[in-house]
Amino acid sequence: MDDFKETILQGRLILSIGTKHSGKSYFMLQYLKYAMKNNLYEKYILVLPSYQFEENDSYQFIDTKDKNIFVFTEYSPIILEQFMQSQKKKKFKTLIVIDDASGEAIFNVDNEMKKFVTSI
Repeated sequence: MDDFKETILQGRLILSIGTKHSGKSYFMLQYLKYAMKNNLYEKYILVLPSYQFEENDSYQFIDTKDKNIFVFTEYSPIILEQFMQSQKKKKFKTLIVIDDASGEAIFNVDNEMKKFVTSI
């Protein structure tokens, strides 16, 4: 976990790929809790398709009333486009989490994602 924290705090992209039920989302949630508890970022952009349907309240720690936390239940290229536009005006230290996005095949069709991944 310490290596992961160091890598992500340096502003690097972390791409987690694994089989279903291999712990990717669990690991991401643990880091997200840690980051929010320790105020590591100014903004949080979270794409969490299962946010509304989570049975065991895994996301209860997320304060959706916080104006710096943005939760989306569906990925759209507009999310990254708006983020990249806002960063041109003022750079905020931002954590972007896109969980369970493989079903949407975003890497095959989404130019905003390609631009985002190759520009950071």
